[in-house]
Amino acid sequence: MAIFEPVVEKRINERKEKLADKKARDMMNALIDVEDESYGKLSRDDIIDILLMYLNAGHESSGHITMWTTYFLQRYPQYLKKAKVSTFYQISQLTKKVQLFFYHYLFA
Repeated sequence: MAIFEPVVEKRINERKEKLADKKARDMMNALIDVEDESYGKLSRDDIIDILLMYLNAGHESSGHITMWTTYFLQRYPQYLKKAKVSTFYQISQLTKKVQLFFYHYLFA
């Protein structure tokens, strides 16, 4: 939580001083700007809690999907084989595109 405090504080101060670009929209700007009729604006601690929640949720989602994918690919080798073939095909297609891109500029 201590890592987020100076970042949130700096962004709030920039918004107060009108230094932040109004066109630059991101999640923190939205959290700073949001206002509810009943509760008003979010506090600094609320903003930090929400940012931490999203950080942890993203980490947990990525970790779980990686774990379950690995588990099922090991349990069902026929799908692992298909995944390898598909991955190899996609990489070979990408490699061809990159080679064509560089070839065009080398001999232009």
